[in-house]
Amino acid sequence: MSSKEAIIKGVEKLIRENGGDYGSWYIGISDDADKSLFSDHHVHEDNDPWAFYTAESHEEAFEIEDYFKSVRRTDGGRGGEDQKADMLYAYKKSVRTNP
Repeated sequence: MSSKEAIIKGVEKLIRENGGDYGSWYIGISDDADKSLFSDHHVHEDNDPWAFYTAESHEEAFEIEDYFKSVRRTDGGRGGEDQKADMLYAYKKSVRTNP
């Protein structure tokens, strides 16, 4: 299984285990997933469902993010313009997260 397939399966499993509604999730890419999740989006580390994965490249991370936004219809950013961004993160949106 490729890194891309493994990441997609991991995110899909996380979403299934937490209600299965893809529209309630945000998928993004970053070069610092901790900062993106906990500082930028205000995800609660202990109470909100979240995960991050390191892809083999920025291009791979972008393709995975695009898959979730266009096929699975998750929420997400504009594709991580930083060419060093190879980390894909996912979290379930809540009243405290941004968005």
